[in-house]
Amino acid sequence: MCLSSEYDKICTWCFAVWNIILGLTWSILGYLAVIGHEHGLHSRYYDIVVCLYTVTVCICAPLHLLSGILIIVGDWKDSQQTFKVGKNLSNLFPFFLLGTIIFPVIHFIGLGRVCSYYEKRWK
Repeated sequence: MCLSSEYDKICTWCFAVWNIILGLTWSILGYLAVIGHEHGLHSRYYDIVVCLYTVTVCICAPLHLLSGILIIVGDWKDSQQTFKVGKNLSNLFPFFLLGTIIFPVIHFIGLGRVCSYYEKRWK
């Protein structure tokens, strides 16, 4: 039982760090795409599809970064509400990465451990 509890905590912290790294990386990529658009990289499809996707990534990726920070802070400060907000915020971004397949799979596998850790710790 103790081993399972420790494993869930380690998985939760890895999940939070994963959210921070993924959110930061995609935030930078979204920012670079916006700069590329402003500097004349135009095509017929770029203006419609990629621009909307880029704006969405620029909004969701920082929220994903914030979710990782909130999970760590919530666990560290023993704040159930902060942890819960971080856990819920983390669910938005993987839906925009469904085309990559690997990121949503990793996310939802890790989320199972995060939910298990949350239930054991605060319920």
